[in-house]
Formats: sequence, C-alpha cells, structure tokens
Amino acid sequence: MAALGVLFYHFQVSQAQGAQYDLVGWLWSDNYGWVSLSPDNCKLPDCASGARDYGVKLDSSDNFFGWAWAANVGWICWGRTCSGTTPDGAAAQAALDRVGGRVTGWAKIISLADDGWIDLSSQDLPGTVVKGQMCYDCEPKCLRWTVQCVGEGAEQVCENVEPCLEYSQTEFEKCNTCFSETLFCLPDGTCQQPAQALDPVAGGSGYICSNCSNECKKDPVTTERITCNNCSGCRQYGVSSEVSRFGNGNILGWAWNGLGSALASRVGGAGWLHFNTGKGVFVVYPWLETQYGSIYTSKEARQKAGAVSNNATYCIFAKDIKRIRSARCEERVITDVNINFPNLEAEQVYRNALGKLDVAGLVTKYRESGGRQYNKFGNEIVRIAGLGEIAQGGGSIYLDNKVYVTSGDLLVSQEYSFNNGAKYGNGTIVVSGDLIINSNINYNGGLTTDLKQLASAAWIVKGDVKIGGNVQKSAGAFIILGKDNTACAKEGGAEADYPRYEANHCGVLFSGSSNKALTIYGLAIARAFDFRRSFAKAQQGAERVIYDGRLVANPPAGLSGFTEKLPVIRDFAY
Repeated sequence: MAALGVLFYHFQVSQAQGAQYDLVGWLWSDNYGWVSLSPDNCKLPDCASGARDYGVKLDSSDNFFGWAWAANVGWICWGRTCSGTTPDGAAAQAALDRVGGRVTGWAKIISLADDGWIDLSSQDLPGTVVKGQMCYDCEPKCLRWTVQCVGEGAEQVCENVEPCLEYSQTEFEKCNTCFSETLFCLPDGTCQQPAQALDPVAGGSGYICSNCSNECKKDPVTTERITCNNCSGCRQYGVSSEVSRFGNGNILGWAWNGLGSALASRVGGAGWLHFNTGKGVFVVYPWLETQYGSIYTSKEARQKAGAVSNNATYCIFAKDIKRIRSARCEERVITDVNINFPNLEAEQVYRNALGKLDVAGLVTKYRESGGRQYNKFGNEIVRIAGLGEIAQGGGSIYLDNKVYVTSGDLLVSQEYSFNNGAKYGNGTIVVSGDLIINSNINYNGGLTTDLKQLASAAWIVKGDVKIGGNVQKSAGAFIILGKDNTACAKEGGAEADYPRYEANHCGVLFSGSSNKALTIYGLAIARAFDFRRSFAKAQQGAERVIYDGRLVANPPAGLSGFTEKLPVIRDFAY
C-alpha cells in the first residue's frame, strides 16, 4: 500500500483566460514517418532540429498555433502561426469546437511551400448516415439516479435528478465521435480498401461522424470497441477531440496533405496523417500530481484531460475515476474502509480510518511551569499573531516540538524556512481562522542522523487555506478542518460541470490563480480542493504534492495518534 499523498473529496480545475496548453504526442505520416508535437515527447536528437524550441499549443480561445517537427520533412506550422493563403483562399487558422470536439483548419509543411498545406477536416457530407464501427467520447447510460421527492404521502412526487449514482459499463446514450469502416481515400472521393483485410481501427480515412446514437454499446467480442447503429454529421475524413465530461481529452482522426495546387487532384506529399497512433495525441491541461503517495476519496476523482497511455504517477482509490489512468495499482475502489473526512466528536477529537486528531488537547493548557503553558501531551503552547514572532535571521524557523496557536487568521507575507533543530525539528501550528500564504514556505534543513531533529511541520487550520498565485513552494502537512457543518460548494455559474467553492471557512484549499506551478512538500487533507493553476506541462502537474515521509519519520507535536495508521515509505512495485 502506498503512503498517503492526498485525501480529498472534491476538486475542481478551470481553464484560465489567457492560458496556453501544450499538445504532446506523435502523428504518423504515410510518406514522412513520425511527427513530434512537443519536445517533451523524448530527449533524443531526432526529436528536434538543433536547440530551437517548438511545440503545438491550444490557447484559451481554443485556437491551435505553434510548431511541430518531423525528422524527414522539417518544420510544420499550425494555425495562425502559418503565413500565406490556404487552399480555400482564407488566412490560416486551426480551432477546436469544444461543444462537439471537431477540429478544423490547417497546418503547413514549410519545406513543401504552397504544396505543404495539411487539411485537418474535410467538408460535411449532408444526409450521410452510417454505422459507427469505432466510437469515442461516449456518454454511458445511467442505471441508478439520485431520487428527489417533493411533498408527503399520496401527494409526494419523485423524479430522477443529477448526479447519476451508477453508470453502465457496456451501454451508452450517445457518442460524440465515431469512425466508419477503414478506407484509404483521395480527396476526390476515390477510395480503396486496405491491401489486407483489417478490422475498423481507431481512425481511418473512412467517414468520421458525430451525433452517434441508437444501440451504442461495447462489442461483446472486442470488449474495448464501442459501436453505434446510426451516425450523422459525417465528413469524409477529419480530426476530433474527446471534450465531453466523459471523454479523456485525446485528439484522434486523420488529416490530409498531397502535392498539387488543386485540392481534388493532390497526390503524394505527406499523404494521410494519423493522430491516434497508439502513442497518443492530447492536450495537456492543468493536472494534479502526487509523488510517493496515493489519492484516497470516498467520492469522485477526475481531471480535465487525459491520455491513451498512463498519466498518473500514483494509485487512486475512489468511487469513480474519470480521465485518469494509472498502471501503479489494480484495485481502484475503497469499499471497506471509512475514509470520510475526520468527524468532529463531542470531545473535540477528529477521527477517521487514518487515526485521531485531538485538537482540543493540543491547544488547551494542562499545566503551567515557569510561566510557560503545556498541553496534555507535554508540548509547550505558544500564542502567536504571526510567524515573525518565532522566526530568526533570514526567516528561519526552528519549531522545537512546540504547538503554536493563533487567535484568528494567519498571514504569511514573507518567505520562511523550517530548519532542522538542535534538539527537536518538529512542531505544529494551529490556525484558528484562515491560513493566507502569499510567500514561499520551505524545508531548509540539511542531513541529520537524529530523526528528532528533522524539520517536520504540521498546519491544523480551522478555516480555509488560501495560497497566492505567486507562491510556488509550500511545506508541511496541511490538515484543513474548517468550520464544522459549513457548506463549501456554490452550484451553477460558468463551470456547471464543477462546483465552485466559496471562501467561507469551510475547509477548502485554494491554490490561487496563476500560470506558475505549485509544489507542496508534505501532504494535504481538506474538505475540498479548488485548483486554479493554469500551468500545463506533460512532465509536471500544475499542483504537485510530494509526500516526503516527514510526518511519519518525525511526527509534529500531538500528531502521533493521527500518523500511527499511515504506512511507511518503502521501495516496492504494485
């Protein structure tokens, strides 16, 4: 079992205005071989020409731009990055329709000059209705709804409402994108079957259709294939992205480039460019990353976009998982362990399956000696208004196994570092209101042979944690309890697919709006997470939680009862 990385109940992400998101993955050209969309694909010399930076991106208005690289043909511009007039007589553009997932517009192979235009979508074929042999971005049928009743007795009226409590794994209401049989066609409409008989594949230059319905279900033989009986909104070929809340963000389909000035007569060139190659093409939206730990939730875990391959560095235990794939574990659902948010009991002790947290015992004076107050665990209680009262030169803090308590909110307005102590390096900071972090907080201790000296901080927050957008590092175990029985979510608004969380002290971690990445060294437990970072790279999450084991190695004051059931870190494989 993995060490605890993040325990959470809801999280939300947003597409920030002005953000730019990378495409990663590879295209395959019939005639020119592999095309790389990002330098993050690999570190080999043939991934790019020289040291020039490149990459295809999607902006917040859903327009593609930037550069791809093919070792055999050179640079390929996308959308507005391209100059000149496209074969349809317009200025270059390439866009994603977020409603249906259709990709339209142009890219261009620079070395082929005016013969290098790549058509990302053919024209619609009105009246065409076909069977979808390979379908994607499908909405599963709901087997069990939430039931909402109004009135009492004989006058009671009940109806099924969102959310769905159980989805079918084999039947679907509809699919946004389906491909017909695999054909290899020229843009003039001349088509031929492949040289050898092939099953329908993920793509193909046969029809690509939307609005697919009627008996959408998984093939009983090839269980990963979904078919639909009726598809309309067809094109001869094209590219689409899985954009619905049930999709995983992949981009799939076929584009075309051939030599010759007339679109209908072009042959040669790059030929068909296949997006769904097995290596995958997808947009990297902001994503959550944990290292050396797992995610536990009794509800839902989801991310904005995913990949055909594994995109999780952790094991996930959840009721429902959307758009996240992990090879690190097999069992995904917690069914026999109570991992609900710690319940507040009458004696002011919070409990769940991980253990107990006696907040009242931490902050209440049990005895007094030499003018100093001590709690029942033997830790000195120090009342503070800010971290500056316990910091030394350069913002260094030595926690010294004490409990620091504020009477209200705590504002962190300058950079601080938790250092290894001469005797003790652990400590707990109890914030009676909100914790507002506007500067970096670090672990700055070097090596020590005595674990008691290891810097190890815990933040127990009775309100919300609000992290400023400029903050890039924060250290400690964040246990965000909030006010009991206070609602966090505010429904509706522009992002109806995600609840909006209010800063009303209910126990939410707000990561702050920014295009910078945020790394938390420790762990985070909260009623809800509001992730607002727009940083998006394939190799690093927008918000990253690195579980470093300090909470177990040197538990902060009063937390030994909470950490007694946390697993230790070991080298292992699932």
